[in-house]
Amino acid sequence: MARPQKQSRDELRQLALKAAEHIVASDGIGALNARRVAGEIGCAVGTLYLVFTNMEGLILALNGRTLTDLHQALLPAATDKTQPLMRMHDLAAAYLAFARAHPHRWALVFEYRATGPVPASYQQQVADLFVLVETAMSPLRLGPDERARAARTLWCSVHGICVLAMTDKLKLAGEPTPELLLRSLVDHYLGGLTSGR
Repeated sequence: MARPQKQSRDELRQLALKAAEHIVASDGIGALNARRVAGEIGCAVGTLYLVFTNMEGLILALNGRTLTDLHQALLPAATDKTQPLMRMHDLAAAYLAFARAHPHRWALVFEYRATGPVPASYQQQVADLFVLVETAMSPLRLGPDERARAARTLWCSVHGICVLAMTDKLKLAGEPTPELLLRSLVDHYLGGLTSGR
């Protein structure tokens, strides 16, 4: 699509991110490159690099948009229920649902390895996702450090199940249903955390 001649840097940035998001969502991670993005928005590759220093800058910005969307998708699950167990079940289900709805965007966040420093704002977005998990666990009688560690342990495990589900590897392990594994994980992990307290 051709772009109007007079666009601000921010407008061009938003167009590029929207085009990159569309490319990844429709054709997968391998289809994303500067020439394709520039062609989608009707500008030269050099113009694109006036907005993003390099492809890494564009990918990190795109991943930042995905993290924002993921946060919005998880937020209701972190606060809707009063029981931590139900909140965590809802969070795990929402996370799997997001991965299924946006498989390529979700995969890009975790498959892309930055070669340079990751911006502090991006790191904060990742931290904010863990805050949602900690919030869901807040009724549990855990100290702040223990709760932070438990949130990361549990969520890394949830992510692992989702990765296996999204790459169709659960069937090899003899379990085709990620929902059952997520339920078992949450029940047993939270049960272990609260036993004897």
